[in-house]
Amino acid sequence: MKRTCLIMLGLLLFVFTQFVSADESLSLLGDLLENSPVCDANYGNRMPAGMTLPSSFDWRNSILPDDHPLANLGRANYISPAQNQNRPVVCGSCWIFAPLNAIEARYAIMYAYPTPQLNLSEQEVLSCNPSNGDCTVGSEKDSHVITYNYLFDQGVVTETCFPYEADDTISCDERCTTADEPVYKSKCYKKVTGWTWANGEPVVDDELIKQEVYLNGPVITAVHSGTHFEAVVGWDDATGKWILQNSLDDPSWEYIGYGVNRIGWETVAIYPVPDPAHPEYCLGCRVGGVCYEDGELNPANECLQCNVGNTRIAWSYVEGSCNDGSRCTIDDACQFGVCVGTAYTCDDGRFCTGVESCDEDGGCQKGEDPCPAGYLCNEDEDACVQVCGAQESAKQALAYLLTLMGGVVLLKRKRP
Repeated sequence: MKRTCLIMLGLLLFVFTQFVSADESLSLLGDLLENSPVCDANYGNRMPAGMTLPSSFDWRNSILPDDHPLANLGRANYISPAQNQNRPVVCGSCWIFAPLNAIEARYAIMYAYPTPQLNLSEQEVLSCNPSNGDCTVGSEKDSHVITYNYLFDQGVVTETCFPYEADDTISCDERCTTADEPVYKSKCYKKVTGWTWANGEPVVDDELIKQEVYLNGPVITAVHSGTHFEAVVGWDDATGKWILQNSLDDPSWEYIGYGVNRIGWETVAIYPVPDPAHPEYCLGCRVGGVCYEDGELNPANECLQCNVGNTRIAWSYVEGSCNDGSRCTIDDACQFGVCVGTAYTCDDGRFCTGVESCDEDGGCQKGEDPCPAGYLCNEDEDACVQVCGAQESAKQALAYLLTLMGGVVLLKRKRP
């Protein structure tokens, strides 16, 4: 199916280019671009001084160095699952899928949402766009610029609000009418490279594509000589290939060599608009699926906090005093994310009061008398001293008591 689709698109492009020059083709797009929200060429994150591009990069497993503008995103996947534009039937809607795939990733990057599940509605653009873009394979009017304009002018709802059916005859009225349904919009889009021509070929700068992908997120580009659009999510210099999110046939990841079949033609970067109404909205830290504001402490651990200057996808360590909740520790302090206290000594150091101990419930507890019965405690000597004659005196007192008791009994017997 993929080969058949590309052959059809290629034939249509061949016929088109026989009658329309490259300059004329761009002038036709110029009609769409005239009122489009195009960003300045320097918009977005720029290469810091001294930074060099890595030999390979992939937003499905991003590894960002400390000097990267988005270093606080850590190592994670920021790409939504791939989808198939030809289900349940064939539909030439790559001009919608590629832009939405790219902006889904950029929303995930903006909102610090690793392993994102954001799925925007391609069907809404297909059914509601005012430029009559449709499923026709290879149609000149099905320009990706239509999707950029729609994202800017209207915004797109999620797939659950308007499920994809690969059918351009479905009315826009089928879109859900939920009052609080979030809408995802774009601020503007930037023409990265491949928008000028020389000697009958688009002028493509691979370094500009790499910089934009690396610093700001996936971009959209034409592939297979302009017959298809895909999102560039990374590259690998070792193989000399781009890594692209493809929507043809079975959802897949396509790997296309640098400069092959005019790849890079009309490369575009879309910038999303942050909106507090979005369920994924977060400009602080997202940990365990929950968003925390910059500086906010972990509700269960005062030694961890959100620090966007460090990372936006995990807790950061806090330094300083804390309370470990124990009555038997003092000088509690945060150490590597854990509140640690020094064991408190309840013992007063005196021999005659015994050894005092600490109980978590009652605090310091009185020690036991260190001396047995018949002994007195001598604090000066830290010793128990036996009382002289104590045992003998006790025996005599007992004998005397028994004698008295015996005399009483005898008197009772002698009474008349």
